[in-house]
Amino acid sequence: MTRHSGVAALAAVAVAAFWISGCTETQFPEATGKGTVRGINAVEGVSDVVFLIEETPLGTLAFKESSSRAEYDNLNYTFNFDLPLPGAAPRRLASRNVDVVTDNDYLFVLGGDANSQQVLLWERPLREWTDADTTFDIDIGHASSLGAVDVYFDAPGTLPVAGNQIGTLSFGERLDAIEREAGDFELVVTAANDPSTVLNQGIAFNFAPAQSYTLAVFDGDPGITAPVSVRVVGEGGATVEIADQRFPPTAQFVHASFDTGPVDVVFDGDFANPAVGNLEFGRVSGDVDLPATTTNIQYAPTGNTTPLLEEETTVAAGSRSLFVLVGAPGDLIAVRLPSVRRSFPTVARLRLINALTNTEVIDIYVTEPGADISNRIPAVPGVALGFSTLGSQAAGDYEITVTANRETTPLVGPVPITLSAGDITEIVVLDTADPAAAELLIFSSVDP
Repeated sequence: MTRHSGVAALAAVAVAAFWISGCTETQFPEATGKGTVRGINAVEGVSDVVFLIEETPLGTLAFKESSSRAEYDNLNYTFNFDLPLPGAAPRRLASRNVDVVTDNDYLFVLGGDANSQQVLLWERPLREWTDADTTFDIDIGHASSLGAVDVYFDAPGTLPVAGNQIGTLSFGERLDAIEREAGDFELVVTAANDPSTVLNQGIAFNFAPAQSYTLAVFDGDPGITAPVSVRVVGEGGATVEIADQRFPPTAQFVHASFDTGPVDVVFDGDFANPAVGNLEFGRVSGDVDLPATTTNIQYAPTGNTTPLLEEETTVAAGSRSLFVLVGAPGDLIAVRLPSVRRSFPTVARLRLINALTNTEVIDIYVTEPGADISNRIPAVPGVALGFSTLGSQAAGDYEITVTANRETTPLVGPVPITLSAGDITEIVVLDTADPAAAELLIFSSVDP
C-alpha cells in the first residue's frame, strides 16, 4: 500500500506541474496567419504522383498537372511527393521542409527525370485583386531539361528580337511576376541569347483580368506533337496546354465496326485524297495531320463519295487523338480518345475499349494465368459501347477475359498477354459473326 500511494503522489505532482506550465507558456508554436500551397508534377518519366503536406494527400497529379490551392497555417511543414505502385507501398520520391509565411503562395514543383527527382520551390506574395482591376500578372518558370532559355511575352505575332526578352531562365528558376492589361498574349521560348533558335512558339492565349497566372516550361510530352511543352496554371490549379503553333494535331483511326466494309477517312470532302484510305475492320491507321481548325471528318465505303458518317470535329492544337469507328452501318459513331503515348518505367499502361454491339455492357477481367473468373471481381465492370478505361498494371503475365451483362460465360478469353514495365497496350473488344462471341484487337498507338 505504501508503494502504491507514493506512485500516485508523484503522478499528481507531475500533472499539477504540467497544468501550471501550460497556463504560462504553450509547448507548441501558435499560428498567426495563413499561406497557400500547391504542387506540380514536372517529371515526364514517372506516372501520376501524390502531393502531400506531411502525410495528408493534397492531390494526385499527372505530368504537367497542378493541385488546387490549399490554405494552411503559417507553421513548419514537410511537403512530399509519392509514387503509387500497383501491389506495393508508395515510393517517396522527394521532400522539402518549409516555414509557411502568412500571405505567401508556395508552388512545389517535382522536377527531374525517371531516375532522380527533387522539389523546386516557387514562392511569391499572394496578390489581392478587386473587381475594378483590368490587369493580370504572370510569372514564368523553367522545369524542363532544356539548357538556359530566353522567354518573350508579347502581343500575338510579335517576333522574338534580342533585347526584348523578359528574362533568361535556367532549370528550376522562375521570373518575378510581371503585370499586363488583360487580353491575348503569346509566349515564345528561345535558346538563351539566340532568338533565331525557337524552342516553343505558343498560340495566342487570352488572359483574364484580376488573376495571377504561372507559365511553366516542361519537357516534351509524347502525347503532344511539339518537342517542348508549355502550360499556363491558374490560381485554382487548372492547367491549360499552350500549343506550339508550328506543329499541327494528329489523329489515328481504328475501324471497329464489324458490319461495315473497308472505309476511307476523308477531311472536308476531299474524296480524291483521303486522309486514310481503305481502312479495313480490325485495323489501325498511322498518324495523319489534322487541320488546325474545325474539320468535317467523313467515313465512306472505300472509293465511294457518300459518307456513312460525317461530323464536325475540333481537336486541341498540337494534340494527338485516337478515333474509334464503332456501331452498325446505319448507326455509326466515332469515339474520340486522347492517344496514349507516354510510357511509365515502373508499370505498364493498359486501355480497354468496348466496340461490341451485341450486348448492353461487358465486364473485363485481367487475372493471373489460370484464374477462375467465377470467383473474381471484374477489373473493369459494366463497360458500355464506345466507352473505355485506362489504368496502370504491374509488369507480368496475365489473361484477359470478357463477359457480357454481369455473367461469367466468356465472350472471349482467357487470352494470354504479357505486360512489361514501360508498355502501352490498347485492347479493343470487337464483334464477330457469332453474336455470342468476341475477339480482341491488341495494339499500341506508339507502334500500331
